[in-house]
Amino acid sequence: MKTKEMIKKTDKELEQMIIEAKKDLTLMNLDYRLKEVKNLKQIKLLKKNIARLLTVKQLKAISVQEKKNG
Repeated sequence: MKTKEMIKKTDKELEQMIIEAKKDLTLMNLDYRLKEVKNLKQIKLLKKNIARLLTVKQLKAISVQEKKNG
């Protein structure tokens, strides 16, 4: 998912996406340790996606705080 699409999501949707992505990463890491992962790029991409989600969530929180403080 692209960053522009993430920005349009609500906070609850972002939080749900973060939780799902972290679960997927945990499963992929387990599969990697069991030598079942064929494509290691997927793990790297998933980590980047989690970082993007967390960044968008943080930026939204900052913008809400700035609007609140005026």
